[in-house]
Amino acid sequence: MRALVRTQYGDVRFVVRGSTKQRRLQNLLEMWSNKLGSPETPRTQPENVEKSQSTISESVVVSSANGTLQSSKQLGIVPQSVMKVTKNLKNPAFCSQLVKFERSHLSYTFKFGVLYVKEGQSTENEMFSNLEGSHGFDNFLELLGDRVRLKHWRSFRGGLDTQNDLTGTESIYTQFHRYELMFHVSTLLPFSNDDPQQLERKRHIGNDVVLLIFNDSKQPFCPNILQSHFNHVFVVISPVPSATRKYRIAIATKFGVRPSGPLLPHPAILDHSEKTREWLLSKLINLERAAMHAPAFRSVLSTSRKYMLQDLANFAKTFSKSKNKA
Repeated sequence: MRALVRTQYGDVRFVVRGSTKQRRLQNLLEMWSNKLGSPETPRTQPENVEKSQSTISESVVVSSANGTLQSSKQLGIVPQSVMKVTKNLKNPAFCSQLVKFERSHLSYTFKFGVLYVKEGQSTENEMFSNLEGSHGFDNFLELLGDRVRLKHWRSFRGGLDTQNDLTGTESIYTQFHRYELMFHVSTLLPFSNDDPQQLERKRHIGNDVVLLIFNDSKQPFCPNILQSHFNHVFVVISPVPSATRKYRIAIATKFGVRPSGPLLPHPAILDHSEKTREWLLSKLINLERAAMHAPAFRSVLSTSRKYMLQDLANFAKTFSKSKNKA
């Protein structure tokens, strides 16, 4: 059996024959696990918004009718590993397991938090207690997506209740290329007069990796105000004074979040347009995937991949024994 594993680190070729098949295949899987223990570094993206659509492509593996693995293009933001096995690998079931492993690390649904900050607010509790936003905030929500009724909602819900209005009656949702995005908007989540900390709102927004802050205050926003250990990326949107629907963008990340594209333009001011929406949603998805390199997430992903690769090795061992008996 001849095989080729193609990764960002180069090509790994090997031949498995006779009684060494199990051991060599185990070595291959261990090598693959070591090299691909964490998501790949995002590609450098073009600076201008006009070319941002070029970021929506990646290669993943698919299985053909005869069981071989071939490269194919599928929509995505951050490229995943590319693996190609030659046609001499004749076990369709094992090929299917490899494809399942690869696709298990591709997500097409994302949830993001949106926090509204009024003029003069400087504490977390104040920001989470806003009952409504400004007209400019409502315009910005229109840029993100559509306002949808949550009760009986049948698409991606991002952890929100769709039966009894327990997490509010409406939210912001959109489909972006092949992705589904749900936004946890602070002013649309349930408010409690008896809870100054607004824990119900924090339960959702505090568990979002990427957080959008619409800053209607004239003061800079400091991410250290927020106490959540899960929030790792803070995208601050500030309306430009004396300008109609223009936004100044600033991004802050916690330690371990890798750089990702598309890059911020210079100056970092975007208008209310479809090009801005394309840039912003691409950036949000890239940022969440880049955040998976942070220590809080990396160890969990590495452990998950380790056990999945071990299952692949056990599957190959079982198949090898059954073939030898035959």
